Amino acid sequence: LVLVDCRRFTEAEGEERLSLDFAVCDPLSRGYLLLPPMTDDLLASVELQNQDMFNSGASFIPSGGMEDETSFSMMCWMHSDTKLVVFFFSSGSDHWTVGASTRWDDLGMDELVDSLTLSSQCVYGCFYWKVDCTNKLLKLDMGTMELSKYDLPPDHDDKNIFIVEAGEGQIAMFSQLIDGATSVEYYNLQNGSDKSHEWHMKSIIPLPAQYISCGCLINGPAGGYIFLVGTPKEQDAGHSLFFSLEIKSFKIEMVSRKT
Repeated sequence: LVLVDCRRFTEAEGEERLSLDFAVCDPLSRGYLLLPPMTDDLLASVELQNQDMFNSGASFIPSGGMEDETSFSMMCWMHSDTKLVVFFFSSGSDHWTVGASTRWDDLGMDELVDSLTLSSQCVYGCFYWKVDCTNKLLKLDMGTMELSKYDLPPDHDDKNIFIVEAGEGQIAMFSQLIDGATSVEYYNLQNGSDKSHEWHMKSIIPLPAQYISCGCLINGPAGGYIFLVGTPKEQDAGHSLFFSLEIKSFKIEMVSRKT
């Protein structure tokens, strides 16, 4: 299944409003399910407004193989200047529910939160987001519905990250510069701790010599891989390429050309 979202403006009673639409598509049958919209009453119940839909993203919730191929659960996170809220939807219901909500002040986030990374990563039953342009990491524990904040290494303000399962309950992270990266760094989190000083860089993985990364870590992991976009160093050297990075072996291979 593929999750598609669309933000669009509509006219209602002479007023321009933002609409956030979700569709869950089945590429094999070419069928889709259009999800019901979030209502103004639902947003108001958690002190959000229509314009806060701009600051949002969505993700499937891994089923762990317990559901059939047409069943799904998903979440949508949305934030304003003062708070972060996570909503849930499942194929067995026809409405959205509020799963978790917290104020930025309660997380110790004194600075204004401009945006979160559009993609979240689910690792050992927890979702993670990086706060853009900071070295802060947000975590949602799906068991307790608790939202919390942790530190990344000090130099991660201008880096993309991807949290992965490292085996035996251990958490690891791939990290790269947003612009002009020539390598990917690999960190692990010692003893399952979330303290910033527990992040240890274990390896530096060079990208192919003739390419620099555009800083895009595509959603995954898929089948034990994450995917990178490599941009040629020479402007007229040809097309950009997609590369796969195997999480366990760090092996990088070209997947396809980006036209």
